[in-house]
Amino acid sequence: MPAEDLPGANIHEPDRVTGSPYLAATGELLRERASDLLLISYAITDDQNLALKALRSTFDQGFRHARGAQKAPEFEWVCQQAIKQSHSLARSAPPGTLKPAGEVDARLWGALEASDERERLLCALYYVLGWGVESCARALKVGANAVQAQLTIFEKRFNTALHGFPVGQEEIKASLRRRFEPAGLSPGELDEWIEQAQRSYAAKEAAAPKKPTAILALSAVLAALVVVLCLASGWLFFGQGLLKRFQIAQGTAPALPSVQIRRAAPLRWLSSPETIAARLRESSQLWRTLWIDVQTSDYGPAGYLGAPRLYRSQAWISLPDQSIELFGLHSQPPSSLHTFSEDRITYFNPFINLSLSTAGSPAPSTLIQNDTLRQMVFPGAASWAQRGEFRAYDTGQILDINALVVDWYNEFGQREERLWVDAQTGLILRSQLFGGDDFNLLVRDSVVTEIQYDQNFPPARLSTEMRSVGSSSPSNPPAPNQPILPTPAPALELSSRQAPPVIPAPAGFDSASSRLVFQFPNNLDATNIQAGTAQVPALIIADGYRTAETKFGLPWMLRCERSPDGYLLAFNTGSDGASIPDARLRWLDLRDPARVYAPAPELNVQSFAFAANSRRVAAFATTGSAETTGVYLIDLALGESQLVIPLAEASSLVWSPDGESLALLGAVEKGEPVEALLIHVRTGQISFRAALNEPLEQIPPEWPMANWGSPFPRQMGGLEQCAAPSK
Repeated sequence: MPAEDLPGANIHEPDRVTGSPYLAATGELLRERASDLLLISYAITDDQNLALKALRSTFDQGFRHARGAQKAPEFEWVCQQAIKQSHSLARSAPPGTLKPAGEVDARLWGALEASDERERLLCALYYVLGWGVESCARALKVGANAVQAQLTIFEKRFNTALHGFPVGQEEIKASLRRRFEPAGLSPGELDEWIEQAQRSYAAKEAAAPKKPTAILALSAVLAALVVVLCLASGWLFFGQGLLKRFQIAQGTAPALPSVQIRRAAPLRWLSSPETIAARLRESSQLWRTLWIDVQTSDYGPAGYLGAPRLYRSQAWISLPDQSIELFGLHSQPPSSLHTFSEDRITYFNPFINLSLSTAGSPAPSTLIQNDTLRQMVFPGAASWAQRGEFRAYDTGQILDINALVVDWYNEFGQREERLWVDAQTGLILRSQLFGGDDFNLLVRDSVVTEIQYDQNFPPARLSTEMRSVGSSSPSNPPAPNQPILPTPAPALELSSRQAPPVIPAPAGFDSASSRLVFQFPNNLDATNIQAGTAQVPALIIADGYRTAETKFGLPWMLRCERSPDGYLLAFNTGSDGASIPDARLRWLDLRDPARVYAPAPELNVQSFAFAANSRRVAAFATTGSAETTGVYLIDLALGESQLVIPLAEASSLVWSPDGESLALLGAVEKGEPVEALLIHVRTGQISFRAALNEPLEQIPPEWPMANWGSPFPRQMGGLEQCAAPSK
């Protein structure tokens, strides 16, 4: 009988043996549901004798509860007791000795060999007892999504095991009944068990002395006194804790451990979404030191066709305030070094000519610099740990570490990430990011290739690799067509997106409103370069039509904007930390994409935006001089540039609808705080400025740009922005 149809348990009827009506009602409930309770115990213990022992303990607990509560228990409570008693006995269960009756049994039962106690229990509840998903979730104390996810795994396992066997659902259920239904008790034995327990508790009830009122009053006073003492001791303990911390601050007591490490029960596929999210948030409390090596295959955003770009990240972390991190292309020596020690951050990267040392506070953002690696090592700091929903998908292993495979769904119900979570520590062992219109496009795949917990000192080889950062030379890129020899070999099987069939564009085809696809060479030599990242051969495909080959920027470091009329693409490339930036602005016309223009080659453009007429571009550019670094107006047709206003910093450029003004986030002088600025383009005057006391998420209604109808602030576009049709 499904749990949704449970009969009422608080039945008051004449006592059949002795004692109160609620003891009789408890006996009737246990008699009616004994076979279900025995099956539950058997599914967990996988042993006939232990299942009977758990059943007898459950009967005892049921009558004890009835006597104390003065009413018969609900079946759901009794079910939980059966699970509890069975779990405690399952630790001593001998190996199973069931013998399949035929080939179907052998295949189905074999598919369950690796299942744990909770998985076996769900299989018995759902397939044998016929309980619904919600009832199974309540019995197992997990979310319905977790139950549904595991049922999907069961179905997949059964279909794989029965491949080639025309077996229906009823035959599957019959086989599982043979697997999970124990021999049970005869009706006489069952009645004897229940009546013995019922008589025992009825006798205890009759023998219990009635407490006089004075004794009850005294008991109440003593109970109150105990509460007061407990509260007093609690405050004393708390006060001692404050005193201890004060002594530590004054240097008169030994310091408390800097990181409190604790053990946590491993995640299971039946763990609730809340439990999974909590484990990610508390992950950094479950380990102290760590050495980790991660490989990432980045397949690029939607609209990109070609080989992936391969990265490698390595880090040694000692919580709470020490870290060493290396990052670079998988086939090359590390290109950057990031460290945190003694409250100081250092970073060195010869490819972007950056070397810095600054004070900082220990946090995930300061201990680990690379976004992908930081989300894997400190999953509690990732945005998906605070919102959306996790759903268990499967179980697996990475480097012999048990992992729970979970899917993360955003607030709109779309699956964006698949994560292999270390079942013990919550650290991410593999991460897959999906995108595209239906979120079925694999965008990035990162996997741990080496990991060591409790690594109190950095590996000896790390010092050698750190020295290689200083010898990395951005002026010596790999020779053309040089075969890439990754060290070590890629841990994941690489795949490339296949180009769709294309045909030449018909005469008169207008590409202004077309969705674009950029097809790059399908080899690692082309996509894993360190220099010339804005001059890679690419074919532009517009709505499935072949246009022409051109030179374009790789998507991993691309800055790109499409003109309002849809015909022009302006682009350049920054750096992904493993390549030399190519910040000269380029543009092409989709009506003749083979010709690429480079106006104002002396400017290193950091951000830019098309004007409404699609002929002018506003750009913030650096020149090496404070007097000539600032916002420029570039006329694409003439190839001329004009300095509008010198600024030390500018981003988020947005044109006013009339083309007269430019809104941006910037700083006039170096070292000044970033403000919201409104620049009059013809005069170069600042007509409005507002301080940013906190990150700007919405434009205040009194600001001039609030009624422009354009997002502000805005992020610089990439390949996705250029691929999208103009509006």
